Amino acid sequence: MQALMDPTATYTIPARPLTWLITGCSSGFGLALARVARSQGHRVIATSRNPAKTPELVAEFNGAEGCRWETLDIDSPDSGALIQKLEEEEGTPIDVLVNNAGWALYGAAEHFTEEEVRRQFDTLLFAPFRLTRAAVPYMRARNFGIVVNISSASSLASIPAMSIYGGAKAALDAVMKTFALEVKDFNVRMLQVNPGTFDTGMTNQLQYQAAAVDAPYADKAVGRMLAYMKSGKAELKGDVQKGVQAMYDVIMGVGPAGEGRLNEPLLPLGIGPAHFLSAQAKQAQRTLEAFGELSKSVDKVPSA
Repeated sequence: MQALMDPTATYTIPARPLTWLITGCSSGFGLALARVARSQGHRVIATSRNPAKTPELVAEFNGAEGCRWETLDIDSPDSGALIQKLEEEEGTPIDVLVNNAGWALYGAAEHFTEEEVRRQFDTLLFAPFRLTRAAVPYMRARNFGIVVNISSASSLASIPAMSIYGGAKAALDAVMKTFALEVKDFNVRMLQVNPGTFDTGMTNQLQYQAAAVDAPYADKAVGRMLAYMKSGKAELKGDVQKGVQAMYDVIMGVGPAGEGRLNEPLLPLGIGPAHFLSAQAKQAQRTLEAFGELSKSVDKVPSA
């Protein structure tokens, strides 16, 4: 349980404007959070794969004091070079790294190809892990840093058609929980954010597996979910602005959502994630009631 929460950890945040590097700022959470951080007087380095597609946003941030827009392809094996350049060549400390950029691949687990799975994991696991590994040494040296990983409600529950997307997000969650324990003594904090359904534009950019769903699945859970997502009528309950404001407050430890909660490692956003966490707690209790004593009995020296 220590990997989920460490009540002994103490984190401090310097009383100065921080420098944020946020991935995936061309839309959605990335853009909204970048604007909130900037409005609070922080320096923001907004990034996207292809800034030429959003010249108005590039101009907006390049024209704001202390802010800028950078090109960053998170899937590139050399993506960490941007952090190295900022830190070592320009003397720009990255105080807050927000791993937000990503995409989702939907389909039946049985039909995914290994190549499709690897592409999804490259973006959702290896890319943010690569950037985090690049940033943490500098954060450790300064004895301060915050890494925010935008995960998903699908990493908290089993949702039909989202096995690979949810699996990649869950893998990142698991890696970062342990990473967080390893760096907490250096005043480096990691926060996992698990949003539900928000109108971030992501549903318009969903990708689907190449293979057609076999007939037996068509009118079952997977087929119904795929038809629902492709219909354009998916219900998006979350308010993006409310979500990013809550996110900012928890990151900075301010406001009603964040004050006194810097030790909390996981932030659910939306009705769905809160429900999933509650269901997890109930399932854990049922498991302990069914197998708790059995589990303890198989050690060499059974404990009380």
